[in-house]
Amino acid sequence: MPIIKLKSKIEEYKIRASKSDINEMSGRTHNPSLTKYVLNNIAKEVKNISGTIVDIGCGDGSLYRILKNKKQNIKSYIGILPTNEECLRLSKEMKKFSPVVKIKKGFSDCLPLPENTADLVIINGVILILKNKEEVLRTIIDIKRICREGAYIFIGEVPFIDEMKNINYGDSIIGWLLHVLINKGFNLFLKKIIYLIKCLITDEVFMITHKRIISFEVEEFVKILSEFGFEVIKSFPHKEIDSNGNECISKTRYDYLVKI
Repeated sequence: MPIIKLKSKIEEYKIRASKSDINEMSGRTHNPSLTKYVLNNIAKEVKNISGTIVDIGCGDGSLYRILKNKKQNIKSYIGILPTNEECLRLSKEMKKFSPVVKIKKGFSDCLPLPENTADLVIINGVILILKNKEEVLRTIIDIKRICREGAYIFIGEVPFIDEMKNINYGDSIIGWLLHVLINKGFNLFLKKIIYLIKCLITDEVFMITHKRIISFEVEEFVKILSEFGFEVIKSFPHKEIDSNGNECISKTRYDYLVKI
C-alpha cells in the first residue's frame, strides 16, 4: 500500500485526478451522493441566471451536467482547476457533453480570464482550503475583476467556526477511522474500511492530507464582501446529507449568494 503524506491541496488534487473514479476530483471520497445533493442545491439558487458561468474549483464537472439537465441557458461554462492533471482529465471527460465547456488551469486569486467575463461565478468548497485569509481577500478581488456589472456569485461552504479545533488524530489512520465512525456514521465508516483494504491489496494510493481549514464568522464575511462592493442577497446555513442520506443543516458552514 503506497501511503503518501501530502503537504498541500495541490499535491492531493494531482493524485485525485489519476483515480479511476472521477468523483474523487470533487474532494468527497466515496460520497458521490453528497456531491450530487450539494450541487443540486446550488443549481436551485442560480436557476434563473444565464450567460457565461465560471466555476472555480469545478471538481468532476458535475455542476455543468446538472445545470444542463435543468435547461439552464448557458452561453459558456468555464471550469477552473489548479493542476494540469485535473485539467487534462476533465477536458477529456467533458468533450462528450458540449463545446460550450472550457476547462482552464488557474488559481482562485489569479484567474486566467479577462475582465467582464462572467455573468455567474460559483466557488463552492474552495474558500475553506485556501492558504490564509490574505489569499481569500485576493480571491474576492479577482472574482470581482472577472465579473460583469450585475453578475451573481455563489460562495459555498465557508466555515464559520474552526472545524479542526477538535481534530486530534494527527496522521493516525486508526484515529481517523474512529473519527469517521463517531462523527460521520457507520455507513461512511464501512466505506472507508473497504477503501483501506483496497489500498492494502492493490496499488491504490492512500493519502494522508493536510488538516488546515480557513473560517470566517458570518458577520465578518458579510462585512468583507460588502467592503469590496458586493451586495449580499442572502446568507444561509449550508445543507448536507448524512451517511444515511438524510438532509441536515451543517453545524459549521454557511453559503452566500451575492451580486455585483
